[in-house]
Amino acid sequence: MNPTWEKTKQVIDRHRITYGVIGALLIAMLLTAISLSLYVSSGASRLDLSRPGYESARGDIEQNTNETPFSSTGPLNSDVANEFQQRFTAARDSLNSLDDFNSNALDDAELQIAPTADE
Repeated sequence: MNPTWEKTKQVIDRHRITYGVIGALLIAMLLTAISLSLYVSSGASRLDLSRPGYESARGDIEQNTNETPFSSTGPLNSDVANEFQQRFTAARDSLNSLDDFNSNALDDAELQIAPTADE
């Protein structure tokens, strides 16, 4: 074998943990850069109200108080099953009414995170 290759192999063997840590850090930085670019390019960053500068928008969010939550405890009978089925059907119909390829699918009004015109 080549003496230079032997020396290089000895240095790599001697510092295996150091090279492993450096490699892991490089991979972590690469994956972080990829995930941040996907976060921005997908438009998810526009919906993220946890970002700095959106404190006022977070304060304007109102919880949907029109619908009472479905109880997770209590008897299981046909009346409860029918009520759940009615709620489920209403929610499914609401979701099915949305257009999959609508350019406004990520609009604040479509996502119901902004007040509508009639409020």
